[in-house]
Amino acid sequence: MTSQEKRLLRLLVAVFLLLLLAIGGMAWFIMQTWPLSPFRIGLRIGLIGVTLLVLLRLMHLLLIRMELPNRRKNLVMVIGGLFFGVLVMEIPFMFIPYSHGNGNTYSSRIWFDRYWELNRFGYRDAEWELNGNSTRPRLFVLGDSFVAGHGIEDPAERFSDRLAARLNSQIQVFNLGKNGANTRAQFDSLDAFPLVPQILILSHIPNDIEGLRMPRKSEGSHYPQPIYRGSVPPFLEVLSRGSFFLNYGYWKFNGFIEGFEVNEEKERTADFGDHYIRLYDEAAVARVHRRHLEMIIDWCRHRQVKLLVLTFPELFESGIDFSQSHVNEPLAEWLTERNIPVVHAYDVIRGLPEADRIVNYNDLHPSAAAHAAVAEQLRWELARLGWI
Repeated sequence: MTSQEKRLLRLLVAVFLLLLLAIGGMAWFIMQTWPLSPFRIGLRIGLIGVTLLVLLRLMHLLLIRMELPNRRKNLVMVIGGLFFGVLVMEIPFMFIPYSHGNGNTYSSRIWFDRYWELNRFGYRDAEWELNGNSTRPRLFVLGDSFVAGHGIEDPAERFSDRLAARLNSQIQVFNLGKNGANTRAQFDSLDAFPLVPQILILSHIPNDIEGLRMPRKSEGSHYPQPIYRGSVPPFLEVLSRGSFFLNYGYWKFNGFIEGFEVNEEKERTADFGDHYIRLYDEAAVARVHRRHLEMIIDWCRHRQVKLLVLTFPELFESGIDFSQSHVNEPLAEWLTERNIPVVHAYDVIRGLPEADRIVNYNDLHPSAAAHAAVAEQLRWELARLGWI
């Protein structure tokens, strides 16, 4: 190898490392905008292409022009091949949507960018004509991401939309679901809405108690925000922030590890002990949560709105029975004392296999099949009550 080629080799190594840093930084930068910027995505693909060319030139110098022992050549081929493979895989994984329960993966952000559209009021629903003179009764479905349809690509498959379809336009159905909204935030959304319904279906999820002591779930949001936590080494988290391909694999593996931890904890304690489930055992927190529910109940009574509460359990196998008995059944007893009818989604989704009632094993929101079962359950209950 000539001295000029050695200088070129050092230069190419420096350029290659700088390009890797730029590609990694752009992955994070792309995720900071909403919607995702096609220009930034295209620019990153261009950088990947240039980096691949630099890598190939480096490999040529090291393997052809430089006299290395066979063992070192094999090492160069392995390392170069790994870089080449990851860089190539980056391109398709910049376009692969995959829903994750917390919206904290790059593929989940791609999923939201592709399937999540909001109306002018900020809800994932059709554009509403707020005609106060309409003769059609209004039915509001109020809740969090279970109502908004997290993980459901087509909004028409949500239980609110399926219920509206079964009612054949007799009633105008409004979906007031917001990702991450706890009970107080749901009341605020209801109270701020410019119309009053004749019927309100309040969807209650065990984690609706969150935000009373912890800030993680409080006001709710329309879009996910990246969150980094987990059981795998921290340096993998850093790498996953700079790569769509590694981010996808990191969160897949991380969810797998967390699933084992939940099962091991359940076997060790014979109890499902998620942090927000335990909040129901804290009297002060539970009182505040009930007070927020009473705010919705009073709001409905003052406006002569018929209220039906729909409870969902946790949907994964190790939590579905415990959350139903520990959260939903006591809540139903409390509501019944106040003459509020209650429908348990547990009754129609418990019989579904776990894989059929959730979106996927990284997203434990209700599947389309679960939404369909709940819609039929609600239609039957509304008819039994004589409200439709």
